[in-house]
Amino acid sequence: MRSARIDRINSLGRFAAGLFCLILYFVFAELVLNFTTFKDIGNELDYYIAQSFTETERKDAEQFNKDLISCGERAEIVPGTTLYKYKAAKTKSFTINSFGFRGEELTKKERNEYRIVIFGDSKLLGYLLPDKDTIPVLVQEKLRKHFKNKGKRINVVNFGIEAFDIQRSIEAARLYLFDLESDFIVFYSAAVDLNEAYSLGGNDLIPFAEGDALPEIFRARSDNNVFMLKILQILNFAFFSDFYETESNALENEKLGYPVPPHVIQNLNDFPKSYAARIKKASDYFKAWGVPTLFILPPIPQFKNPLSEIEKKILFQREFYTPGINQFTEECYVETIKQVEQQSDVKVVNHSEMFDGMDETVFFDGLHMTPKANRMAAEKMAGDLIKILESEHYLEKK
Repeated sequence: MRSARIDRINSLGRFAAGLFCLILYFVFAELVLNFTTFKDIGNELDYYIAQSFTETERKDAEQFNKDLISCGERAEIVPGTTLYKYKAAKTKSFTINSFGFRGEELTKKERNEYRIVIFGDSKLLGYLLPDKDTIPVLVQEKLRKHFKNKGKRINVVNFGIEAFDIQRSIEAARLYLFDLESDFIVFYSAAVDLNEAYSLGGNDLIPFAEGDALPEIFRARSDNNVFMLKILQILNFAFFSDFYETESNALENEKLGYPVPPHVIQNLNDFPKSYAARIKKASDYFKAWGVPTLFILPPIPQFKNPLSEIEKKILFQREFYTPGINQFTEECYVETIKQVEQQSDVKVVNHSEMFDGMDETVFFDGLHMTPKANRMAAEKMAGDLIKILESEHYLEKK
């Protein structure tokens, strides 16, 4: 009994000594952060931004965050639908109109106006970007310049809302079709869909009832302190070192982690079919109203090769907490692309691999694109739209 007690005491002593050393390490680390270029960094997102944004872009991002916080509970549900929308707001970095999406107030369409409405998630919204740098605004500039002699004024509407998947995007496009006076509709959706597919498969979302709570993304803001995050990360790595070593090696070889877990195999099989069926149904619906559509399959980090060090770290963190999520995402997207490209009567373009060959950070937080990558995405989208508008003579038909 005595030796057992000594063992326990020794174990406690080693644990206490280790914990003390760990605390000293992080106190020192915090001091270093406070006296270096990262002295203003308060959370992990700030750290990633500092690594991949220019000084001007970082200041814009900081202003966006301040403005976002100042809005408080910035969204509200639309009962009887699966939708939520933003509350009207006017800040230094962004404007939300009375329709509940980003941009200046929408007026009645002019006779010579051609209106393109783009639906998508926070990448389209322009997370951390000022109004002038969002994808729809950049696309609008390029289309206006290209078609300046066509006698049409092209307006591009930004209906990007956080956590909107293809289901919500299609429902919003149907609900607001006549209010928005859409001439052409673009859907830019994938990342949210693939995350939902892991847990839901191809299931339909349930409409909100009166009084339902907003999704968590609008109701809480986590304080991702660098100090606490790194302590938790070190403890996790210490207790799961074998997992860490395996996963790190996998990512070094540009593999994306563990195989798809057995319990979500059925979801992987179901989702590509349901996604393809949804966009076919939507395409037919809007075509019946004389409104053409384009479905764009956006880039995701799991398709990027090579990954930057930041992207590797973020993908590892996802894998660490949800084993198999990266392989699931990759395989599910591959099959989804196959399914939708087989539908010759639906206009689809695939941007999934547009950042191949770029070794710099593109997805600074594992989802959203850096300002530079955002401009590249806008350039590619504008190029696709120009080809379609010219080949189909859509401007002349309106």
